[in-house]
Amino acid sequence: MMKKHWCKAAVLAISAVLLTGCRSASVGENIFAEAEKNHMVQEEAENENVIYMTLTHSDTEGSLVDQAARLFQNQVESLSDGEMKVEIYPNDTLGTLEDSQQNLNDAIQFRIGSGPCTTMRIVSWLPVLMKDCDLTYVESQLDYGEGVWNILNEEAQQMGFRILDIFPATYRILTSNQKVKSAEDLAKLKIRVISPGLESELWGMTGAETQAFSIDQVYLALQQGIVDSEENTIAIIQSHRLYEQQKYFIRTNHKIYADVFYMNGQFYENLLPEQQELIDQAAENTRNALYILEETYLGRMDELQNQYGVEVISWSKEEQQKLMELWREPVQDLLKEKYGQDKVDEIVQICTKK
Repeated sequence: MMKKHWCKAAVLAISAVLLTGCRSASVGENIFAEAEKNHMVQEEAENENVIYMTLTHSDTEGSLVDQAARLFQNQVESLSDGEMKVEIYPNDTLGTLEDSQQNLNDAIQFRIGSGPCTTMRIVSWLPVLMKDCDLTYVESQLDYGEGVWNILNEEAQQMGFRILDIFPATYRILTSNQKVKSAEDLAKLKIRVISPGLESELWGMTGAETQAFSIDQVYLALQQGIVDSEENTIAIIQSHRLYEQQKYFIRTNHKIYADVFYMNGQFYENLLPEQQELIDQAAENTRNALYILEETYLGRMDELQNQYGVEVISWSKEEQQKLMELWREPVQDLLKEKYGQDKVDEIVQICTKK
């Protein structure tokens, strides 16, 4: 399309110069100057018709979330034939998670992450709140039109957001340089936590020491021995190469994490129906591709074991429940205080396998 505009502009410019014949400069000098000028005017006109959108997330470039963002970017630009473009800002470049509510209502069109909605914060603690948490069943309730999705979508709409999708849910696990075969073994660890507060208190209940570091500081903290353990999803452990500083992956499965794909609700409403459909299709295609990507991350476990000597320790259900029971009361009390007992009970009931 651009080549056609360029040829047309060049022909018009050449014709204009040859026909007028009244310029002081030579014909040869003016032909391409006029053509270039017309080309730039045409390009500016085309750019005015392009819709530019901003997507932000908290993860590093190349991480699973960043790959999801780029998949979505490619889908949008491909499906729209370049009439809609997405600019990606990773690593909290445009503000942290705490800023996301204000940002999504202002200059940012998309954010991938846990976001400001409280629903997913309750979902993250389901392994602690429930005596038998089934991740597959919980994930089914995160699907479009299902129980948790509906609650989350209603909350998001009240904040001015649209939920484009909820990405595949996964457990958070513990990594360590010490062998941890039981809940009792946690007492010997120095664990990195995201921030002082509930999680520091919970790990402290096991006898472990805790220290807060941002995700970008964790690798160095492990390398220097300031801490010897941390907890995360397998995807984040891999994208930050934390396996290079850890000997054991312990499948504690103590929390659930799922990224939510938020969109500025007003921006979506201002789009044409066919543009809205395109955005929805791009998000759906991205989620479908993510299932394959996530399987790739999980499949790398054998490679990490062979290359880095990482040992995977799977806790039994009984051992996991020892930790969950220790944490249950303080987690219930905090969630009840912050979000209300009714909402906590509703989500637990929806996610209880019938």
